[in-house]
Amino acid sequence: KIIKKEISYSQAVYQSHLIIEMIYDLVILKHINSFKTIDLLVEAINFTEKNKMNEFSATMNWLYDLEGNEITEVMKSALCFITKESMEGLMNIEGRINLYKDKFGLQSNERLFYDVLKNLFQQAIDLIDDDELFFLETMQVIKNYSSLPAFKQLF
Repeated sequence: KIIKKEISYSQAVYQSHLIIEMIYDLVILKHINSFKTIDLLVEAINFTEKNKMNEFSATMNWLYDLEGNEITEVMKSALCFITKESMEGLMNIEGRINLYKDKFGLQSNERLFYDVLKNLFQQAIDLIDDDELFFLETMQVIKNYSSLPAFKQLF
């Protein structure tokens, strides 16, 4: 209502789900940082682009039928976007809010709009009051369901 944009029920459900998903990213960030995952991702992209583009392009062509120039463009874009600084900018509550606003075209300069969004994100964080327990329970659910045939067909 604040930005005078109506959305369907299904879109509202999806947007609500995405808030939880984005907060989950923040919850697991501590674990991601402890394994230096972002550093490793940035290093891997840089190494691949500088040293292994032919092999990478051949694999992507085989897997997805993409042309070498398309793959090269994506990797060059990734080098610009996936930096330690940009990833750190996305992996906090303000970065998540901005990403959410951009994804759904929810633009408003009103402070109330930002405060309402921040409150929604904070409520999601509060629902996950023990992030370590949440992380461990989530991993257990994934482990339990990963052995089911229907789950295996997804991958």
